[in-house]
Amino acid sequence: MIEIIRTILGEWKGRELPEVIERSVDLADYKIFPLSFREFLQFKGVTINEETIEYSEDETAKLMAALREYLKFGGMPEVVLAGEGKKAELIHSYLSYIEDSYFIHRLPLFSFKIKNQLQYARKVYFIDTSFLNAITWLLLPGIMTPVRK
Repeated sequence: MIEIIRTILGEWKGRELPEVIERSVDLADYKIFPLSFREFLQFKGVTINEETIEYSEDETAKLMAALREYLKFGGMPEVVLAGEGKKAELIHSYLSYIEDSYFIHRLPLFSFKIKNQLQYARKVYFIDTSFLNAITWLLLPGIMTPVRK
C-alpha cells in the first residue's frame, strides 16, 4: 500500500490535479487496518493452547512475550512481518507521514546540549487541540465532554 501511495505521489509531478485525483479514488477503496491480537498471533505463527494456558508457565510466557511485542510495535501488518531492526524504522516512517500531513508536530527535548536533544524521544504535539480532546475523552471518559458529530 505504501508503494502505491509513493507511486501516486511520484506521478503527481507534471500532471493535472484532476487526473491524479481520479486515479487515486480507485485506490481509496483499499483500507488496511491494524491486526487484532488474535490475528497478530496468527501472523507471527504463535499457537496458544487455550485449555492449558492457566496451568502451563511456558504457554503463559509465550503469550506474554507476544503481548509485549504487540503493545510495543502495534498491529500494522507491514510492521508485524518486518524484521526486528526494521520495525522501529517503519513506525518512524508512519509518524513522518502523519507529520507531513500537518496532523502532528514532533519537537526535540529542549536542551542547550545537542547530545540531549538527539538522545531523548521527541515530544508529539497535535496541530489542533480538538484531536487531543477527542482522544482524551475516548481514553478517559467522564473527564471531558465528548465531541459530537
